[in-house]
Amino acid sequence: LFDYDEKGNVNTITDPDGVVTEYAYDELNRVVETTTADGAVTTYEYDNADRIVKTTDALGNTREYTYDEMGKVTSVKEADGTVKNFEMNVMGRVSKVVDEAGFVTEITYNVMGKQEAVLLPNGGTIKYEYDPLMRLTKVTDPEGRTSGFEYDKNGNVVAEYLGDIKVRSLEYDVLNRIIKEIDALGHEKTYAYDENGNVIEATDTLGNKFTRDYDLLGRVISETDALGNKTSYTYTKLGNIESVTDAAGRVRKYEYTDGGKLKAIYFCGRLEQSLDYDTVGRIVKRSFADGYEISYSYDPLSRVSMVEGSDGRTVSYEYDAMGRATKVTDGRSTTLYTYTATGRLESVVDALGNETAYTYDALDNLKSVHRAEGRVEDDKMPVVGEDGHVTLYSYDLSGQLTKITDALGQEETYEYDQYGRLITKTDRDNFATSYSYNNQGIVTKVGYGDGRTVEFAYNELNQLKEINDWLGKTTLENDILGRLTKVTDYKNRTVGYEYNAIGEKTKLVYPDGRAAVYTYDEEGKLSGISGNGEETTYSYDELGRLSLKLLPNGVSTEYSYLPGGNLESMTSYDSKGELDKYFYTYDTTGLISGINRSRRDLEKVSGQYKYSYDALGRLTQTTHDGMVKSAYEYDAFGNRTLLAEHDSRTSYTYDVLDRLVQAKELNNSQAIVKTYDYDKRGNQTKEYVDGLLQKTFTFDATNMLSKVVDSNKGEVENEYNGLGFRVASTRPEEKIEYLCDLSRDYYNLLERTVNGETENFIYDNNVVSMSKSGNNYYYLQDELGSPMYMTGTDGVAVSSYAFDDFGRNIDPRTGKLRKHGYTTDGNIIQPFAFTGYQEDEVSGLKFAQARFYSAENGRFVGEDQVRGFVEMPESQNHYLYCWNDSKNLIDKDGKFANILIGAAAGAVIGGGINAICQGVAIATGKQDEFDFGSLAGSVVEGAVVGGLTATGVGLIGTTLAGAAGGAAGSVTTQLINNGSVSLGQTALAAGAGALGAAAGYGLAKGIGKVAGKFINKSGSSGAELARSSDDVYKGVREASQYLKEQGVPRSYRKQILESFDVRTIKMKVAGSDTFGLRFYDGVNAQARGRYLFETFSPLTNRYNLALPFEWNLMSGVQQFQVREGTVMIVGQAAPQFGYGYQYLGGATQWFINNLEDLIQCVD
Repeated sequence: LFDYDEKGNVNTITDPDGVVTEYAYDELNRVVETTTADGAVTTYEYDNADRIVKTTDALGNTREYTYDEMGKVTSVKEADGTVKNFEMNVMGRVSKVVDEAGFVTEITYNVMGKQEAVLLPNGGTIKYEYDPLMRLTKVTDPEGRTSGFEYDKNGNVVAEYLGDIKVRSLEYDVLNRIIKEIDALGHEKTYAYDENGNVIEATDTLGNKFTRDYDLLGRVISETDALGNKTSYTYTKLGNIESVTDAAGRVRKYEYTDGGKLKAIYFCGRLEQSLDYDTVGRIVKRSFADGYEISYSYDPLSRVSMVEGSDGRTVSYEYDAMGRATKVTDGRSTTLYTYTATGRLESVVDALGNETAYTYDALDNLKSVHRAEGRVEDDKMPVVGEDGHVTLYSYDLSGQLTKITDALGQEETYEYDQYGRLITKTDRDNFATSYSYNNQGIVTKVGYGDGRTVEFAYNELNQLKEINDWLGKTTLENDILGRLTKVTDYKNRTVGYEYNAIGEKTKLVYPDGRAAVYTYDEEGKLSGISGNGEETTYSYDELGRLSLKLLPNGVSTEYSYLPGGNLESMTSYDSKGELDKYFYTYDTTGLISGINRSRRDLEKVSGQYKYSYDALGRLTQTTHDGMVKSAYEYDAFGNRTLLAEHDSRTSYTYDVLDRLVQAKELNNSQAIVKTYDYDKRGNQTKEYVDGLLQKTFTFDATNMLSKVVDSNKGEVENEYNGLGFRVASTRPEEKIEYLCDLSRDYYNLLERTVNGETENFIYDNNVVSMSKSGNNYYYLQDELGSPMYMTGTDGVAVSSYAFDDFGRNIDPRTGKLRKHGYTTDGNIIQPFAFTGYQEDEVSGLKFAQARFYSAENGRFVGEDQVRGFVEMPESQNHYLYCWNDSKNLIDKDGKFANILIGAAAGAVIGGGINAICQGVAIATGKQDEFDFGSLAGSVVEGAVVGGLTATGVGLIGTTLAGAAGGAAGSVTTQLINNGSVSLGQTALAAGAGALGAAAGYGLAKGIGKVAGKFINKSGSSGAELARSSDDVYKGVREASQYLKEQGVPRSYRKQILESFDVRTIKMKVAGSDTFGLRFYDGVNAQARGRYLFETFSPLTNRYNLALPFEWNLMSGVQQFQVREGTVMIVGQAAPQFGYGYQYLGGATQWFINNLEDLIQCVD
């Protein structure tokens, strides 16, 4: 609803949910004040030319603009006092940008006004070349690497080049629609369209077809993959996705408010969660089906200030003037953040007052990390050898990482080829690893410093089909959806896989022909596993949570939960009755504070355990029935410095690389001193006990532990395949061979053969059973996934286990330490230990896939492949186990800590509203961008994906561990499940991520609400833009028909229409004074170049270039007038969501099909 004043200005706007925004005007009818429903006021000041010169938000933060005589913005002064300056050339184009830190970027243009060169602040130059029609043909980066384009007579790109490699070719039909795409290896994809220009069929090079169906509005109503699996979609009258029905018939339904905000989510008829909003339209409460609630409070700028769970847990946020989180406080601690002038994370001060500081180069690449005990004294560049815990990063002119220097001055270097691909990594021990690629940029060969190589071959769909390494050949087969169906290893052992319509594994076939068969209920949850003639079954409560696991021998485990999803209790029963019962309690931050363990006949490990943590969430004390069992102290860098137990005290010392160099145990007035040596890569190579060499560890060129020699226990040699999976461990008296599931990074041991006798294992999320010598054994695990019992076919426990806080083996009968898990007669019968790690008797370590773990010292013996995250200083200690929180986190593969399954509520609280916003965006379809090149992906992702993901497992991943930052995904998973390796995906980003997940959303929402409420100068009032659903269909149809008549390709028509809020689309004809701002970079004229956006003033004229700072001036924002009589598509911009940005839309925009109808304003 729109209310107007006597001059015709919009006075208030009330959306369908009752959210009211008020506007005030000066005597010239310029918006000078906006007031949101909560009373937050933003003011605007203008100069004599009607240009905004100052905005002031509800907290008094200001943004100021200056202009030159041509009306171009020459500076933007932010609320924090930083200034970004712009210089224009005589044509009114940006020729120089001086950023907030004083770094200068210069842009030159050719005579046709196209960007010719960009001189970067680091001295590098990007060059652009064009054909006579001023189409971009070549880009040369600062290192001389080139990319290029070729065009047909209609201006369509027909070829893309990386250097001299034609990486992509395109063919078009008479309507300039892509009908064929050919990759660098000659593999083809073809596309077919319906009469409205929607892609209805995509066919790959093998003839596999993916199809989509659409409704009259061009919305996807179904998609069918090459195997015939169909997913269907329905929509509300306002265009929001109403339901999604997957190939298994499961329905996820979305409910909305009158204004289109997500209100509730249902799955298979069951309510999962609902959302409430305040009068400003902000989410104020999320209610879950189990009664748990999360509430959100906001500051005057609509930034999340408090997240509170119904159990009393809270996280609060404070922000600087730029909307960046500067203080995050939970129930235990406060963390402080500062930022550079350009907005990069400059420092983190943890709850104990220890600071980690970051510096950046001229391109804002991370340049140094300085971790200090206490505060960093100044902001100078840290010096290796003087400033302790320091890491330095170097880059080439293009910003690619070339060198990492650690705190001891040891260097790791990277070299790239003429295409920008990593070709050599030389580690600190001078092992050089080389990489070769095919023309598609996929890794085909990896060579290691010891002369060994791994070669990869791919099929026509670029899926990995063959691996040739030092062991021999491994072949892989995939179905047409890219799912692994068969693996035959170097010993001719074959493992097979089958899947259902939604991609869940339904069968795993072992080399001897036996199979594990997986069944699922109507919601897609695992309901049974059949194997070895027996079945394990799973039952769930009304909320879909696991409530009962019943093993084939009658042994069972029952689960109950607290509101919010935390595990409340776990009770196991065997043939004699109740075997184990655990009750869990949690503190005000959601960490486990107590476990009451009742273990039948095991009194020494039963009783009440209580846990205390410091301000950083590190475990500091464990008590057992009121008596202190263990106490821990740590240094500023997360290293354990003291372990105090009832009969001993162990102190630890470290070097500047966080390597443990000494552990001194005092026990009954006797001292045992252990010292450790390392190689330059950070691997523990020697262990001395009281000065005598006890153990020697050898790491090979792939950085895997290959040999251990113990002066008492003998030696063992480990062997790995080319993907980093362990395949054998050999001792003089014993050889163990391993067969792993290559589709899993952990919990993947399928067979273990010990001196010719084979054991095989069946898994759900963890190991379920072991078959050995014709006998079956079944596992019971605790909340961490550690085995507590093995039970036989008669339902009686044949072995029992216990572990201390950090995984040392405990004899459950005596409560004392012991080396391995034994049965009552002293025989080791199974390999798994703490959290599912595998025992290694000679080394005394536990195999954690990517590296080995020392439970004795509570840390890993080699560096982490994940180099850490700038917002989490504790993650930059490369040896810690789960950041010293072993009760709430587990590290399944030796690469990254994971929150326990039962701790879901804690994750939700910590995730803040950013996760909600992304979830809403995904649920409503706003985050899916139409991509006619890939139809296999669904329109709607079913779950919110967020948080931090670990990088590469295995050998290739280790080579890419670089600067601190975010991480991509497992290299092994890429190879096996995606079929290829992309080094761009596995390399670690050096940038700072979003802090305190709520911060970005609050800022974006504030911007969106302001930018989205200004009046359309093109002549259409707000009332005209808010129409009934019947009118919506009319506007969309008219716009689609107009674009079709203009010969716009169908695929592009859909993109154009989806860029608008479809409820507001309308056709208009430009008058004599239709002006707008155009984004124009000389490259994307087919898209952004044809859009105009309104300015802030309702009296827009060609001098009014009041630009929001969020718009990228480097792309060339220019003022244009629309030629009178030009037909335009008019409406409000649709919301845009993506990883790292959120724009809620609402700004009025025009689409003009012909560039000739735009008149540039240059005077």
